[in-house]
Amino acid sequence: EFLWKSDDGSTVIATYLTEGYFQDILHEKLPQEEKVEKLKDLLDKLKERATTDKILLPVGGDHLGAVPCLKSLIKELNEKLTKYKLEQGTISEYFSSFAFEEKALEEVSGELRDNTRNPILPGTISTRMYLKQLNAKATWQLAKVAEPLQTFLAAEGLEKERRNELDYAWKLLLKNHPHDSICGCSVDEVHEENEMRYKQLNQISSGIISRCMTTISGFVSENSLVVCNLSNFNFSGVIKVKTHKPFPQALPHQVLSTETGFPEDLLLDIQRVPVCEDMTEITEYLTYVENIPPFSVKKISMGSQLPILEVTDNKVSNSFLEISVNTDGTINLKDIQNEKTFKSLHIISDRADTGDTYNFAPLEGDKPLKAGLTGINIVEKGLLRGVLRLTYKLQIPEKFDYEMNTRSSETVETIITTDIILTAGAKRVEFITEWENKCENHVMSVKFPLPQKITETVSEDTFGLITRTFDPDYRIEDHIPAEKGQELRTNTAPMQRFVFAQGLGIITEGLPEYLVSDNTLSITILRATGELSSRSLNTRNFPAGPPLPAMGAQCKGRQSVRYALCIV
Repeated sequence: EFLWKSDDGSTVIATYLTEGYFQDILHEKLPQEEKVEKLKDLLDKLKERATTDKILLPVGGDHLGAVPCLKSLIKELNEKLTKYKLEQGTISEYFSSFAFEEKALEEVSGELRDNTRNPILPGTISTRMYLKQLNAKATWQLAKVAEPLQTFLAAEGLEKERRNELDYAWKLLLKNHPHDSICGCSVDEVHEENEMRYKQLNQISSGIISRCMTTISGFVSENSLVVCNLSNFNFSGVIKVKTHKPFPQALPHQVLSTETGFPEDLLLDIQRVPVCEDMTEITEYLTYVENIPPFSVKKISMGSQLPILEVTDNKVSNSFLEISVNTDGTINLKDIQNEKTFKSLHIISDRADTGDTYNFAPLEGDKPLKAGLTGINIVEKGLLRGVLRLTYKLQIPEKFDYEMNTRSSETVETIITTDIILTAGAKRVEFITEWENKCENHVMSVKFPLPQKITETVSEDTFGLITRTFDPDYRIEDHIPAEKGQELRTNTAPMQRFVFAQGLGIITEGLPEYLVSDNTLSITILRATGELSSRSLNTRNFPAGPPLPAMGAQCKGRQSVRYALCIV
């Protein structure tokens, strides 16, 4: 047992399962004497590292059912065991069964990702990336918009409580969070169900948000807007507004699109039936707002002075940032106020992956492929937003030939577009990269070379910020094949939304894996594989699960990823 300490100083009592969590010895159909002997050997191993006279022994693992007649089995085993006595109980009962001298326990902080004794299966961070993207969007919409907005209005008596709807939404989200679900390492049918739940969840959240905004709009006069800031930071910047009403002329705006549809308030009125005559033009605008306080609703009727925004054939800039495109398709990012520049960023790369849903496995001798720039176009040149579209071409081998142990000679011409999006007054530049994935067994990433070798990163994890140290010269390819029972460590790491190194920040939406190599910081945008678990990989020399097909993990079809850069 030990104490795990969080960033705020609080601690929880934890126990280290030195022989792993998957213990099916009581499930095994063995002669009684043999089962007793195996159980004794396991308990002896566990006792070696025990800090008290009690040992926590899991019963089962993953999808195993309960042991039939467990109480009578325990009674029979206790009659045979001489040094140990088995007792059935819960984890809570285990921790409360004796008084811990907390001062005597070792204190541990940080993440627990050492794979020396047990695998951590880091490839699951990038498996079925579409699930991670869906999860990020759904979680943000529910936790950061729908729930707080509904709560604020209910507290002011402007909306009825929708606790049942919110509880249902949270339970729906949690159904997608068992580790084999969110990690993408189940059979395809499980993840098809995950996708359907995310669609349901987004409909619930969108409905709550629409009703709340319709309530707020009832307090808005003809020539004004109401802006909700649900973050805990003051906000100034460009926002989107979608409405069928005339836009206030005193506010600066840029038209994005116009469509025909039913007004939102009509769709939410359950006492009215929408008819064709009710259809009208609905326009999406951009506008600029300033100084919206945190956790607030602010009425705006007059426009602010617009920040600078300039767009040319290969450059977009505002008061804070300048982004220029090089002839090879890389970009330079300049902090105008601090005269700091990062050069030759944004290299789109592809390499082979012979692994499975649990672990990446490189192809020995494989050389990464680099996308080549074929064109630059100005998509938007407005008062509030500028968009440059870069078009790349990349010849990707169609699949991996396991018999020949090489990537196939047949290649697929893959056209990749990246929109570089900069808004007036923004201190970050956004990227949306899209392509059609028609290939198998490969990894795509975006690389950001930095001035020096990377030895440290700071990223967001579940409990706050975490600083990680790296050996920039470590290459997993130099250590293959793994020895029997071994999982090789990697220079990949997980993040929630962002990672920083040497003053460059990368912010992503549902792209939770980054890689450090020499002076380059990369984010994974696709990892395609078709097997749930291989019996053996060159990076993991044991099976992590059953050898079942998982063709959905090849992630074929249209891909769209969103990320941003900033300088700190």
